[in-house]
Amino acid sequence: KRWPLCLDLAPYCKSADLLAAITSSIMQANGTAQNPYLDPTTLRPLVDGPAAPAFKHALQIHRALAALATPDVPGLENVTLESCSVINRVFAAGSCAMTIDWDAMFPFLYGSPFLRNDPL
Repeated sequence: KRWPLCLDLAPYCKSADLLAAITSSIMQANGTAQNPYLDPTTLRPLVDGPAAPAFKHALQIHRALAALATPDVPGLENVTLESCSVINRVFAAGSCAMTIDWDAMFPFLYGSPFLRNDPL
């Protein structure tokens, strides 16, 4: 089976990193001086304040991406931080058109037969 998108959405894996990237891209339009999580003067969380619509939008994007992703892969229900793989195994097997992942995975995939035998 093939999917449009591979994401590691198991608990303790990369889902929170993806959500942080989406949130930051929305809430830090003027650079990293804009803190997307805390008010810099009061250190109060912005989640329920003026930034609430931006957080809601980030969650909607995350949910839309998750809907396109591979379904739960058997064996991942007990994933811990220690067992979360650098490489999305389903993507490495050639079953997805794309992935959103850590850049550290690309050196591991360099010799992958699925990437090497691409007809393009």
